[in-house]
Amino acid sequence: RVCQFPYQETNLRELLKNLGFRFRTLNRRRIIMESARIVTWRYRYLNRLNELRTAGCPIIFIDETWYDTHDVVRKGWDDGTCSCCLQAPSSRGKRIMILHAGSSDGWVPECLYLSSKSISDSMADSHDEMNGNIFENWFENKLLANLPPRKCAIVLDNAAYHSRLKFRVPTTATKKDEIINFMKDNNLVIPNPVPIKAVLLQTIKEANIQKKFVIDEIAKNHGHEVLRLPPYHCTLNPIELVWARLKTSVRRNNVTPSMTNSVCSVLRQCIDGIDATLWGKYVQHTIKIERLYSMQDLENDNRQFVINVGGSDSEDED
Repeated sequence: RVCQFPYQETNLRELLKNLGFRFRTLNRRRIIMESARIVTWRYRYLNRLNELRTAGCPIIFIDETWYDTHDVVRKGWDDGTCSCCLQAPSSRGKRIMILHAGSSDGWVPECLYLSSKSISDSMADSHDEMNGNIFENWFENKLLANLPPRKCAIVLDNAAYHSRLKFRVPTTATKKDEIINFMKDNNLVIPNPVPIKAVLLQTIKEANIQKKFVIDEIAKNHGHEVLRLPPYHCTLNPIELVWARLKTSVRRNNVTPSMTNSVCSVLRQCIDGIDATLWGKYVQHTIKIERLYSMQDLENDNRQFVINVGGSDSEDED
């Protein structure tokens, strides 16, 4: 059915703007982001982050990205002749994996990790170029070794190699001997004689043993704490803004895209060009987003049903 709006399109546009609408790309993830599980996750994350920030703990943000060596600027002044053509191959070249960490004070020193791989052997997502062993080695021997001596909060996303379990809780598919060993490792009482698997699994379930991640335990042993971002909330990580600026800068300076070593050199120079001042601006921008989410969650939590107890419950207006 067509709605006959008796006014001009410009009037409708102004009306919608006054009502708070904006013409923009629709966010298809919003429903997922506002699910009860993720809202709870976000609430706990922001509360703990504020507690650590108030206590004076440095907040360290880490993330990975990639850069294709043949990636250059896409626009420029062109007179229509071959003299203005880019001297760059049409292929994407090699993929350079970038892993780093930073805070409002700038990059964590001596933490840059670069590795290159042929595009034909690479996946579409940078997460497929990293694994748990590489990340955990970098985390312990590069990141933690260069952090301030006091307690730090380390913020990261939920990539699989960030969340390798220290142990897996047994299931019905687990062998009985493995279940018994798990109970011994976690100081759970094993009845004598040993009962059937179902009883052992019920005992483990009642013990409510919490998951432990390898990265969290490594950080804890060094006096630090790991915070995981809520899913779909990359805007809460300022390093995403850093990556965007870095790639723009590298494209402008990538004059020899066919030489991998040259591109790596440009990457290092551009990374060094992102100083503590820029990092501080991006962190402050992220803090504003954190506050908006906190206000939004608080407003949603304060919404209540109001029941007029003085009238009849059959009245339509009530």
